[in-house]
Amino acid sequence: MTSFNFILCALFVIPQISLSSDDCRAILQSAGATKEFGGRVGHAIHSLSVRNLKQFKPDVNETNQVPTVNLNLTSDIPILSYAPDRTTPDSHMFLLDGSIILDEILSHMDDKSYNLKNYNPLEQIVHTFHMEEMWASALIDYRNFEVDPPADEVCQCVMDIENNGILMKLRQTALIIREPNLMLGYGQERAERRCSENASSPGCSFFKSIGKSLPPLNSAKAWKRWKMDSGAMKGKDTALFLYCALNNNNGSNKNFKNIEWNQKYHY
Repeated sequence: MTSFNFILCALFVIPQISLSSDDCRAILQSAGATKEFGGRVGHAIHSLSVRNLKQFKPDVNETNQVPTVNLNLTSDIPILSYAPDRTTPDSHMFLLDGSIILDEILSHMDDKSYNLKNYNPLEQIVHTFHMEEMWASALIDYRNFEVDPPADEVCQCVMDIENNGILMKLRQTALIIREPNLMLGYGQERAERRCSENASSPGCSFFKSIGKSLPPLNSAKAWKRWKMDSGAMKGKDTALFLYCALNNNNGSNKNFKNIEWNQKYHY
């Protein structure tokens, strides 16, 4: 490269500007994100796998930027910096996603230290299909972002998971999955207070149920209660995160392995 070409290239290198949390809140909302962006995304991505991500981008592998909760409940690493490949050696036998889901869950049905603690196989299946509903909703908005991509500064804020609430929600979700008995009732008072301030707010009935134990799924009556929390939710927040995470916009390709989210703390 000649000196002239080097100088010319340098002129077009735009330095990444550090954005504050306040800046990012405004930027995210201007891009259509909700005020609950971090919580919604953290919940939606916590159990994603490579198989799921391939619906969004077919060439995805385990080298991805989508952090998830580790379903190995005895691992010292509660949060993974990537979405893993959870297919089994027998996944190739099946054509339908539903069959692959059953295989992924039932292959671990004898392991009480895997997936959701205190959930029986049927309840784990219901939870997984609930998440599939969320990802299907997000995929619709993801396709729109492919046509009209978010700006680089939007993705910079989207991927700042340490400050935008995503990592906090992943930590909370990991605790709920690993120690559900200890987390029962967590956040209940705050959720009810928010709903009392605006009872007509979308999802208020859902937030009131946070921290309340679901009944064992052993009857049609119990399923009616589970079904209230099992439908699809609006997926634009999740779609925005996944687009930025999977398409490596300028400034958004963050190396999550440098985040000390699994550091052994002492209290």
